[in-house]
Amino acid sequence: MHRLHTPLLALSGLLLITQPALSESQNPLKNAPASKSSSTNLPLEKIISIAREKNPTMRIINTFKEQMGGKEVDRVFYFLPDKKEARVMTLDPVTGTVMDDHAYKIPEKQQTIPLETLLSNLRTKYSIVKVIRTRTAQRDGRDVRIILYVDKLKQQRTMVVDTKTGEVISDNARKLSG
Repeated sequence: MHRLHTPLLALSGLLLITQPALSESQNPLKNAPASKSSSTNLPLEKIISIAREKNPTMRIINTFKEQMGGKEVDRVFYFLPDKKEARVMTLDPVTGTVMDDHAYKIPEKQQTIPLETLLSNLRTKYSIVKVIRTRTAQRDGRDVRIILYVDKLKQQRTMVVDTKTGEVISDNARKLSG
């Protein structure tokens, strides 16, 4: 077998060194395993056709990938017009096997403290002079209300409050740029 040599030129330009070229079997990039999830997963079109075989009248609302038990799965969220029912189908992305198919249950709305009650409780405990604005958000899986207000020292502050319990999660002075 004849060996190819690739030249290496030193920074000074005076020294010329040759090294044997890597054969294809020695190339670390050539033998790197391909990404398992992308090369062995069924394409989305195939997943959808498998789902349609089970329920031909389905109207697909959304498809997404999700982790379930440490394994990636494909989910198909769909509507059955004849039954007027929303359902979720879980499929194995490699084999296309239907792992689960169940009716979608709308999560119950959790009781939240009304904004007026929340603000009146906070005004008694904190020196809130003026509420500038409020908005709802999610932090660490909790529904929270973010309240931007001015305190008695005329400083803008941001308070984050749990909407179910009324617990103040944080209360920080806002940094004003200028």
